[in-house]
Amino acid sequence: MKKRIILIVVIAILFIGFTIAYFSNKVNLENVFDSHKYSTMTVDNFISPSNWKPGDTVDKTFYVTNNGLDNIVVRLKYSEEWIDSDNNILSNTQNNENVAIINFANDDWVLYNGYYYYKYVLKRNSTTSTFINSVTFNQDIEYFINCDNNDNKKVCKYSIGDYDNATYKLTFNIETVQFEMYKDIWNTDIELINN
Repeated sequence: MKKRIILIVVIAILFIGFTIAYFSNKVNLENVFDSHKYSTMTVDNFISPSNWKPGDTVDKTFYVTNNGLDNIVVRLKYSEEWIDSDNNILSNTQNNENVAIINFANDDWVLYNGYYYYKYVLKRNSTTSTFINSVTFNQDIEYFINCDNNDNKKVCKYSIGDYDNATYKLTFNIETVQFEMYKDIWNTDIELINN
């Protein structure tokens, strides 16, 4: 009798196991999302001078091109920094004048809340105008003269003080975003021209 009960229990377990296996199922759903093409390119035209002197102007231009499918907007910030030969930070101004003068290109860029916005929506395959044309080392920077008398000769040395052998760094941070989203993403209310 015990054998019959054990056999019935084993058969019941096997039957339930097969029934559960019979009703099991696996589903694998693959969903493919192809994104829209968003592509911009920035071209920087600049050759770093190795002997920049007061009065010298160096060409500097850059452009942003929309190679994607969506209309975009462009904005930028820039920063300037003079560093002397001992890595000390120098002032960007002297006697209330810029030591390096940025020669802005045109009025296609508008300053608004700390950013310069390209005032036109950049359509597909379009390029911005350049933000600047060049940078000039201010010729009116103060010169220093140190003269000594040696063997009945007066020897004078001229320098531009702390800016002798200094380095000027001009850094641009350029951002682009889809036109439809720029106000939300950049938290701005500037109106741009969409022609």
